Amino acid sequence: MAIVNKHPTKNLKVDNENSYLFNYLDTLGLDIEVHNDFVDLKNVLTNKEDYPYSFDNSFEIDNFTDTNKGFVFYLKDGDKIVSTYAARAQTPSSMKDGLSRVYSNFKTENLPVNLTAKLYYMYSSCQWVDSNYLGKRIGVTLDLIKKHFIFTKWNADVNYAIHKVNDTMISYHKDKLFYTDSKYFFTKSDGDVGGAGGVNDTDYNIAWIFKNAFINKLSEIKVTYP
Repeated sequence: MAIVNKHPTKNLKVDNENSYLFNYLDTLGLDIEVHNDFVDLKNVLTNKEDYPYSFDNSFEIDNFTDTNKGFVFYLKDGDKIVSTYAARAQTPSSMKDGLSRVYSNFKTENLPVNLTAKLYYMYSSCQWVDSNYLGKRIGVTLDLIKKHFIFTKWNADVNYAIHKVNDTMISYHKDKLFYTDSKYFFTKSDGDVGGAGGVNDTDYNIAWIFKNAFINKLSEIKVTYP
């Protein structure tokens, strides 16, 4: 397992807290690359037949001019990209305002109070796993590496994501990805929210975890994913 650091300001490294995840990637023979080329990320995802969503508008280069304030993960099997993830600095309030500008048929409610404080937030999205690599816990592993990276190297206070609402997604985010909570965020009556849902997915939640909560969950996480 190799780590290829191409981000101009932040390096991903193995340490005592995250080594359990990199050890697992090593058993799969996969490497991880970190960079900030969001144009390339869009090209990768929009050319994948098994990526089910449109590209997340928050990571469009026209809406994200300082790409040093975000990162992209590529998980690789040799030269082949088999999984992606991305994150950027963005407050939930900014996310809400941006969605209301971009999408019509959009209805939202007030954010949870604890997501309106003046803190350092990082929004994550653009998760994809090659269909030939499903069932190997890759999505969960990359998500947890992302959380370690966000809370250590970026020193963010909060990591959050949005997801479609169905019978499994809330429990997946809370029980598998260890977000603290997931609450209703918005409805888009014609569906199709970049990075989160397709044309039939109309209701969306916001899931989040604070840095101190992640630290407190680490023992449980390491037991769950040894």
